[in-house]
Amino acid sequence: MSEYQVKFHHALQQSRWLAATNLPVKTMAEVCNCAERTIRDWKREKFLMDYEALLALCRYTRSPKPKVKKVPRYRHLSEAGRKGGEVVYAKYGRVPTDSARRLSAWRKWWKAEGQYKQNTILVRKVVKRPRRSVFLAEFVGVMLGDGGISGRQLTVTLHAIDDREYGKYISSLITKLFDVPASVRRKRASVANDYVVSRTDLVDFCVEELGLVRGHKIEKGADVPDWIRRDRRFVIACLRGLIDTDGSLFIHEYRSKNRRYRYKKLNFCSRSPLLLRSVYDMMISLGLHPHVRGSMVCLDSQADVVLYMKLVGSKNVKHLKRYLK
Repeated sequence: MSEYQVKFHHALQQSRWLAATNLPVKTMAEVCNCAERTIRDWKREKFLMDYEALLALCRYTRSPKPKVKKVPRYRHLSEAGRKGGEVVYAKYGRVPTDSARRLSAWRKWWKAEGQYKQNTILVRKVVKRPRRSVFLAEFVGVMLGDGGISGRQLTVTLHAIDDREYGKYISSLITKLFDVPASVRRKRASVANDYVVSRTDLVDFCVEELGLVRGHKIEKGADVPDWIRRDRRFVIACLRGLIDTDGSLFIHEYRSKNRRYRYKKLNFCSRSPLLLRSVYDMMISLGLHPHVRGSMVCLDSQADVVLYMKLVGSKNVKHLKRYLK
């Protein structure tokens, strides 16, 4: 950016001139060597346009330079300083200029009380650490499915539209278990929402007490922890969390001898061989008859799907609607 901006003549607005170039925003950003957001701000006249950018666009479009006035980029700072000085003078009756005196006063305050004050930003916030339960086992299944853990954050990523209602359930489940809210953030350039909790204490609890892992789940060998495998109730809840996130329930249709057949199937998809094997074993333990195909564990039998929904069920409205069709 140059030291100058441009003020267009009153008869020619900045937005109209930019629109008249007939250039896409991306192209204009490349020509002006700036971000696309800057171009959009110029087009809606949120800010004055950069002078060098104006010249670059004129050269690129081979058009004459419009009638504009060059103004210093930081022309407002002196006026802002003057107004600030007036406010300080009106409040204190003088403008402090003795920096050595101010530094001496600060050191005196720091030694007397400043160094002993606790900064609340740096204080680690403690979360509720619940006992093992079906709700906690379901949470583990969710995290093994669409969850992720970093050094200080816990994130569950869901489809922003298809899983909107299920996202509300996940938020309430996290609050119920740990007594902390989950913030919702829309992922850029995708149709997905991140449900995020920033608590170091929660991350430590998930890793040390629940058996989850930080970082890349497949590389770190994330798997269903033993405390879940030992209890049938926990197996059911964890399986529900896994299928509700990384599973799919769909209707299979085909024709044979002029007859139309239609029945439901259920799949669980993962790139983790460990997790695929665990889901397979848990289904077997519940009396189901799964099959492994590549990166999927499948329930192909209509009877198995009915039994799954009876034993395990679903909290994901998307799955329930497809099952009831």
